[in-house]
Amino acid sequence: MLTADIEPKFRFRKKNDLCKDKSFSGIKSTLMDQIFDGWDPNQIRSQMRILKQEQTIMEDWASNIDPDDQLRWNLNPEYDQLDN
Repeated sequence: MLTADIEPKFRFRKKNDLCKDKSFSGIKSTLMDQIFDGWDPNQIRSQMRILKQEQTIMEDWASNIDPDDQLRWNLNPEYDQLDN
């Protein structure tokens, strides 16, 4: 199935674009201030770089060590039945 074939569950259609309406500029400014409060692209970039490095280390470790997978269910076919 292609992504284009998937029908979205909800469709949102913009009825009125208030972004350019001058009478809503104060609300827009307040919302933008809230969005960017504490937003530090450099800090996020640094954090993502660290996470990527850690991911690479874990992937290298897992491919070299091949640890036991302890997070999977034991999928025995006899467990697929309900007892009456």
